[in-house]
Amino acid sequence: MINPMPVVPTIAMIPVCEGSDQLLTATSSTAGVTYNWSGPTPLVVNNNEATIKAATVASNGSYSVSATLNTCTSQSATVNVAINRMPVVPTIAMTPVCEGSDQLLTATSSTAGVTYNWSGPTPLVVNNDKATIKAATVASNGSYSVSATLNTCTSKSATVNVAINPMPVVPTIAMTPVCEGSDQLLTATSSTAERCWS
Repeated sequence: MINPMPVVPTIAMIPVCEGSDQLLTATSSTAGVTYNWSGPTPLVVNNNEATIKAATVASNGSYSVSATLNTCTSQSATVNVAINRMPVVPTIAMTPVCEGSDQLLTATSSTAGVTYNWSGPTPLVVNNDKATIKAATVASNGSYSVSATLNTCTSKSATVNVAINPMPVVPTIAMTPVCEGSDQLLTATSSTAERCWS
């Protein structure tokens, strides 16, 4: 009796981001086969499924599987695994402004081509790496966050604490009129501690 050769399997996978488990799934139209996996990175094998645990870009490469039935082994199918790189966590730069001004936040990541995702307690006008709090007030104060996304992979978030400088209260000026040749005293009063004359 001639044992039939198992049909060469196919391999399915959905690319994942760095740090996630990469699952490879083999399928053969020959029933009852045992699958034989190989690749450049150690695999956790459960017959037709092989997993690269906590995959990194160092896991990239060609992975193969064959099907065995009754001592007969098919030719191998191969798949090229390319793990998506996780973007570097961005940094946030800002220069504090006074109430009523626009507060600009600027994100930077050393990973090229990323899209930035902003969030915060106040609505933001976003232009990818730049987010603006329009006409900011002290009610805009709080923690603002940004993450970076590339190829469906999103970094951890960076945060910055925004503290808008309050606008000093307009002072009042008191004076008592004097005669020509006398010193005229002007007295300013404001609930804001410091005052400047001009």
